[in-house]
Amino acid sequence: MAWTPVFFLLLLVPLGAQAAPGGTLFEQVALGAGATTVPFPLDALLARIAGQLATGRDGLRVVLIPIGRSLQRHAAGDAHAFALPRAVIAVTGEPSDARAPLLKDRLYLGYSPAAGLLEVISYHPGSGRFEFQIVDDYRAGATPRLRPGNRGLCLACHQNHAPIFSRPGWDETSANPVIARLLARTGRDFDGLPWRHGVDVPQAIDAATERANLLPVAQRVWRQGCADADPSAAIACRRALFQRALLARLRGVPDTEALARDPALAPLRRHWRHDWAEGLPIPDPDIPDRRLFAADSPGAPVATDPATLHHLADVAAPFDPLALRPPREHWALSAPDTPARLFHALGQFISATDVRSLDAALRTRPGATDRQRLSCQRTPRGARINLDCRAGARLHLQARLSGPRLAIDRLVLDGRATPPVTVQATDAGFAPIGQRPRRADGHALSRLRLDAGAEAAEFTDDLAPLEAALDALADDARAGRSDAFADAPLRRANLIGPLLSALGRPAPAPVAATEPVTRAHTGHRARPPALAPFYRRCAMCHTGSEAFPPAFLRGDDATVTRQLTACAPRMLRRLAMWQRPAGAREKVPMPPPAAPPAQDLRACGDLDALRTWLNARLAPDARTALDRLAYADLPACTVDPESSHGR
Repeated sequence: MAWTPVFFLLLLVPLGAQAAPGGTLFEQVALGAGATTVPFPLDALLARIAGQLATGRDGLRVVLIPIGRSLQRHAAGDAHAFALPRAVIAVTGEPSDARAPLLKDRLYLGYSPAAGLLEVISYHPGSGRFEFQIVDDYRAGATPRLRPGNRGLCLACHQNHAPIFSRPGWDETSANPVIARLLARTGRDFDGLPWRHGVDVPQAIDAATERANLLPVAQRVWRQGCADADPSAAIACRRALFQRALLARLRGVPDTEALARDPALAPLRRHWRHDWAEGLPIPDPDIPDRRLFAADSPGAPVATDPATLHHLADVAAPFDPLALRPPREHWALSAPDTPARLFHALGQFISATDVRSLDAALRTRPGATDRQRLSCQRTPRGARINLDCRAGARLHLQARLSGPRLAIDRLVLDGRATPPVTVQATDAGFAPIGQRPRRADGHALSRLRLDAGAEAAEFTDDLAPLEAALDALADDARAGRSDAFADAPLRRANLIGPLLSALGRPAPAPVAATEPVTRAHTGHRARPPALAPFYRRCAMCHTGSEAFPPAFLRGDDATVTRQLTACAPRMLRRLAMWQRPAGAREKVPMPPPAAPPAQDLRACGDLDALRTWLNARLAPDARTALDRLAYADLPACTVDPESSHGR
């Protein structure tokens, strides 16, 4: 057949930048200490990660998901879903010390033993974003290979550019009693993972993804919000953001002062009004909870035959991560709760370990002390005295005094309850152990004196050394000696490190700012004009070497035509969804609505061209029969296993 060649790139759609060069947290840990391959088995990898955490393996949260919504959900085959479930692991622990990498909320693993595949979502401190990585051949007897994932494909689901997780009650996970019973029935130990648990574990993962969702938001405010033609103004803006976030972490209570009151934040207010006039958009990291066995009580018999599991693995449009998710909310510049939310997001770049180290360093520095007299009501209870002490509206203490021991039940400073406080007796009263509570002005509680009639609280203004270190860092930024406050990603090590060093404490090494590299094109190809729309609209996801999604565009023209014909029933069903309103769709349409290839699909005529070509591959009676089938019962989209070797 004669045809006019059409030349184009396999990847015509703008996929955006791919993985930044090196330096993800996963690479730092998994390939640290001279390692050349990712540790296997999984337990060895988790041991290496746990070694960086203050609480060891208690800083890891693990769930098993036998029938989930990842691309690998079909890897085990329908009959073996519970024997070979996917494991999802999130790091929720703090760094072991200030020099260790901050992995909390920044490292997530998805292990599919049936596929021998490890999916990684890992933060890249240098580029200031999450990267999606794949470890191939993650199985016994093989050599694991780490490579970048297809970012465009990943972002079709991870529309927030960060990890996602389901809403409560996490019914797909091993926290569901029905799922747990079916997993236990297999008799397997699932790589020794701690999979027997309650909803507290998926709840912790959900909380981690909620915090992770704010990291791209914080980076956007840091870089775009403080951008200014005057470099000094931009530096002052970022310095003010960091200082307020740091003080909020030191105090342990939110910063609620209006952004309009801070002159240094003038660039941020200008950008907020101009760039985010409707409010700063906050993406949605949540997908709906999916109840696979909604009608079954925990002890009732459950059908797990292959046909039933096959249909359960099919994800309806309302539950599909590919469904378009609008922003969860918008933060208005003038909203009273916006400052607290903003500085909470920025504060995620400062670990609890960093805060404790800074507070310990400041404790040793001299500072002016002021004493607040306390008015205390003392109520004897046997050998114990209950105390209810106040210093006007600035302090309220409720505690129990038993000889030399004091247990603080509640401490309120400047109208806000502080985190729990533990104290120890000294010759001069009771002194806080660990991180000290602070007033709104930042002064730290250094001592409580509770002798009857002479009760007092002493506070120390110890922030001067920290202010001096921040001033020096800003001076270095203005002189070009530091990029900590420059137009570059917010990097914890480059901000906290100099402060800790100035205070004589161990500090993390600085991280160079890196820009993501653009994905290399795979070269020009000559294709029949009829196939051109498929490459324009489907190449982003369907030219890879993975089993999922099927690579029906890999191979020579004859192979691609054969594969498209085999996939026609399912592709037509997906394309038909574009003709329905979002709420009436059986399946999410393809290309995914959030992906660049979906733009202008109907307007440019490609949707009609795709459907016409595919319909021509089906006999008329076949089309009628296929229309009556559920999507899960349509012929599978089969791909020639050798097509990955052809172009």
